[in-house]
Amino acid sequence: MAKKKNVDFQKTKLKVGKSIPKRANETSTQFKSKRIIIKDQSVISDSNQMVVLSRSLTANKQFKLLCLNKIYTGYLENYIVDGESINTLARLIIDGEEQVRQSTIRCLKKAITKMINDNQDVTPFITILLTYVKCGLTHIDPGLIDDARDMLTYIIDKCDANCHHQLMLTFLPRLTLDGQVSAQDFELTEKIIKVIKNPVQPIIIHNHETINWNSKENFYDLSKLTTIKPKFHINLSFQLNAEEDIHGTFIDRVTKLVAKELNDLDRRKTPQLRINRKEARKLIASIKMADLLGLKWKHLQDKLKSIIITDETIDIKSVKKAQTESNKLINSLSNLLKL
Repeated sequence: MAKKKNVDFQKTKLKVGKSIPKRANETSTQFKSKRIIIKDQSVISDSNQMVVLSRSLTANKQFKLLCLNKIYTGYLENYIVDGESINTLARLIIDGEEQVRQSTIRCLKKAITKMINDNQDVTPFITILLTYVKCGLTHIDPGLIDDARDMLTYIIDKCDANCHHQLMLTFLPRLTLDGQVSAQDFELTEKIIKVIKNPVQPIIIHNHETINWNSKENFYDLSKLTTIKPKFHINLSFQLNAEEDIHGTFIDRVTKLVAKELNDLDRRKTPQLRINRKEARKLIASIKMADLLGLKWKHLQDKLKSIIITDETIDIKSVKKAQTESNKLINSLSNLLKL
């Protein structure tokens, strides 16, 4: 009989109903996963809500919203607002999440209103807020810019004469963006010019205390008092010069923007003024600022006969709202242009 040859690779015979045997070097791709569950530690209590938020500024959106909601409903009602609390909230004005920013602005408005009602000086806190508002106004995200404008509008309504320098310094970068100054920027500029021209004087609060003085037990010889002249004198006039420079730069920039809008209006040769809603809002703000700044411009009541707002909205639900807004703009322009 012939000897069988040694075969290196033998073909496996398959049988019906039986699976293919696994190879010795086959890698298993199956794995099991388990959830990691962390029990609630109740870290957010009534007293440490602001502390938890200050340590969780980089946390996820849900946790920050939870902290802000508890601050709005609990902390601001029961505790005094200080500079550290305002600084913690102000840092979230430039947060990447829209819901976090809007919830933060809601908390800040409530905090400032509470301080004003408690006769607290809000000027130092507004200075902190304007630092972050300026970052928001110069951001590339349109939604973040809109929220910064919302916060600035509230600050303009609540600030006094002590904050005018900071207001101009904060908003000046928006006015230097050629071709990007929007209708909202014009309206905010008008509000700033209005508060500068009609300043609200800061309220000085005197806390009177009664001292029981007995001349027999309390005595001081006033003749022994001596005055010592200081050895050096600090010249702080540079601060006044800086404020004057900012004020002059701001007014010059506003004057150029207003003059451009009014010159464009004067160049129109047709008796019918056709503009969209954004252009109408710009023009209204420009005319009001020209009157506030005392700028001379030509009244066009003899040249213009009618005004038409050309914006049309596609959404059927907002047609009525857009039409109402257009009618208000036409009435405002007609009154300002004396048509």
